[in-house]
Amino acid sequence: MQVIEYPSFARNKSKRIKNLAMAFLISGVLLSFCAVHLVFLWIPASFGYALFLKCLQLNVNPSQGQRGEDKTAQVLSVLGDEYILFRNFNPGQQNGDIDFILLGPFGALVLEQKTLSVPLVCIGDTWKVQVSPTYWKPIKSYSRQLKRNQSVVTRILGIPCLGAIVLNNSISLDVSNPTVPIIRRRDLLAFIYDLPSMNGDVKHLCSRMQQSVAA
Repeated sequence: MQVIEYPSFARNKSKRIKNLAMAFLISGVLLSFCAVHLVFLWIPASFGYALFLKCLQLNVNPSQGQRGEDKTAQVLSVLGDEYILFRNFNPGQQNGDIDFILLGPFGALVLEQKTLSVPLVCIGDTWKVQVSPTYWKPIKSYSRQLKRNQSVVTRILGIPCLGAIVLNNSISLDVSNPTVPIIRRRDLLAFIYDLPSMNGDVKHLCSRMQQSVAA
């Protein structure tokens, strides 16, 4: 299987935020030294430290999500030459990339990897995670995110695009009336092999995907 990988949006964002936080920290330290003799500089020095801490709070370490994506990529690596896999595909979207787009006999399949370690509930397009024994916190809708990404790929390729959300094998999951397929990683290959063949021209689809990035 051919793999076409682009730079990770989450990893690049994390790096930018860390650099910004370090700049605020250095500014705060320098201003603190000056503030020993100039009391009025304590205000900007404190502001620099506060911005440093805020940047650290905003920084989401992508390592856990990256490990989950790498495990899924490893599962997909056994697929044959009739498949082409795109990783971290971003056709000019500013809010993130698409984890996986798999091209094969079925056409195109968008896969969104979600690496969670807490109990998860999905009711239709509503998603919640358990943060305490009695409280389930609403989170962004993974199914709506997947459908948006499917629409992007459908627009690029000009054909209907399939999609699925991939979760960890060990996650505690309660699903009711899902609007998209939700599968565990161990079931991913069986899911792919069961997709109906459309006899699609994989190389042609791949070319259109690459042209959309270059445009």
